[in-house]
Amino acid sequence: MKGTPTNLTRYYMVGDYYTKGADEHSQWGGAIAAELGLNGKVDPSTFQALLDGKVDEQKLGRRRGESKIQHHPGWDFAVNAPKSVSIMALVAGDERVIAAHEKAVSVALSYLEEHATLRHRVDGNITHETTGRLIYARFTEHASRELDPHLHTHVVIMNMTNRGDGTPMSSLETRAMFSEQMVAGQVYRNDLAHRLKELGYGIDYDPRKGLFEIGDVPKELIKHMSQRAEQIEAHARENGLAGQAARRMSFYQTRGPKEKLALDALHGRWSARLGVHQDAIEGVQEAARAEGGAPPWYRTRHRCARHALWPAPGGGARGGQ
Repeated sequence: MKGTPTNLTRYYMVGDYYTKGADEHSQWGGAIAAELGLNGKVDPSTFQALLDGKVDEQKLGRRRGESKIQHHPGWDFAVNAPKSVSIMALVAGDERVIAAHEKAVSVALSYLEEHATLRHRVDGNITHETTGRLIYARFTEHASRELDPHLHTHVVIMNMTNRGDGTPMSSLETRAMFSEQMVAGQVYRNDLAHRLKELGYGIDYDPRKGLFEIGDVPKELIKHMSQRAEQIEAHARENGLAGQAARRMSFYQTRGPKEKLALDALHGRWSARLGVHQDAIEGVQEAARAEGGAPPWYRTRHRCARHALWPAPGGGARGGQ
């Protein structure tokens, strides 16, 4: 993350695209958070202090010059739900799907935390030590920059870890976490797909890419509700850009001016955009509730091939949308 702790706190706690709603989730997490007494909703003052490297009586960072201490605040790992999941959760209003997303995010973060590492010197040599301990703040949001329905969670991982409760903090060495982020994304999608199946939703998946969508959600509607993704893809095609690095370039070059709306107004706008697909979405929801309410033995016996889970593809999984 780039920026001052003050500006970063405003970005995550207040929001720039729309007025955050009470149902948008924020929560402290990680092994270190509980030991510091941080539970439940993220509070701005503590969030800002941790971004600044301040914890208890300790101030992390490297001294530059006579008195300046520089501290990198942390990293933002974004966890993005498939677009059909966003549609069923936010447009159709199935709150069970939002809960499934939150739980799947927790599972993926538990995996990622296992790879938390610190770096220190031993006899003049730099060594790496796995701690398996993080502190992070998670913020679930419901809209994209273009104000499409977009269920996603920003996980702000603070630049600090330690060896155990009460031991001094050190800055994170993030290479191991970054190398595992693709697998962590697949852990999220596998867990989410499993939970959606238990809710009665059918799953259409691509075993080559490790991606999935909820079955019977019209592809035309998914495209219609993905204006931001279409902008990025169109810019990449027009400029001959390929690959994830090039896609990031298109992401920044196509960012439009911010529009401020209330979340309630957005929900009304999304419902109106269903158009001819409203009956199809209502049918998907009714079928899921009927299937999800059936006895487990019935669901198991009548589950078709498209409901199966899949292993992570070789070399890890692709990140979110």
